[in-house]
Formats: sequence, structure tokens, C-alpha cells
Amino acid sequence: MRLQKYLASCGVASRRRAEELIRRLDGVATPKELHIAFNGGGMACYGAAREDIGIIFRRGAFELYIGGKGVGRNPYPARLVEEGLSAEELIERVITLVEEYRQKGHSGERFCRYLERLEPKNDAKLLSQGCSA
Repeated sequence: MRLQKYLASCGVASRRRAEELIRRLDGVATPKELHIAFNGGGMACYGAAREDIGIIFRRGAFELYIGGKGVGRNPYPARLVEEGLSAEELIERVITLVEEYRQKGHSGERFCRYLERLEPKNDAKLLSQGCSA
């Protein structure tokens, strides 16, 4: 898994959480390269809202975006699935997302395509929105 570390402009607390998440996910094998990006401000000028998983720290809390496609013939932004998350909630959500993708994704399947084929389940509220090209 490739983690994109866009930490510029992050405050000390959000930077610490980003580094903790990277440390916990480092070396985790996923079906296809997975991009996780962080932004420390609402302008999202480092691209978090267009990656597989995007995290933006805004107004003292985290926003979680999933399913973006930043390059290619038909790029599209990730979808905001949760906002107002504490650092602990954010880390829990992202770890769960990556672990489920690792276990249930098909070899070579993009994260967005994995999200599209999920059926809503009791604990999959934030995954059920998927993404469309």
C-alpha cells in the first residue's frame, strides 16, 4: 500500500494523528495500491478530496472522504462520508476501511470499485455510498 502523506499546514495534533495512522497502516498489503491523503485546512490544497481515502482537518475535527479518483480518463472527487470526527474515531474508521478492503477486495480491484460492489451492512454506513465514474 502506498500512503500519500500530505501533512503540510496540519496543526500539531492533526499531524500526530496522521503519523499514527501511517505507522499503523505501514506495510499492510491491499488488493491494489491505496492512496490516503491528509490536509490540515479546509481548502484541501494538497488533494485529499480526490484520493481513495481523504482526511481533512477543519474547524477542530476531521472529515473523511472515500472513493476518489484523481487521475485518468474520468477523474472524480471522493465523497464526504463523515464529518466532525475526533482523532480516535477517524483512526478507527480508516483502519476498518483498509482492513475490510484488504480482506474483501479482489486482486487488482481499485478501492472505488470495491466500494461500488458493497452491499450496505449494519456497520458499513460510511461505505454504502460508494462512488461512480
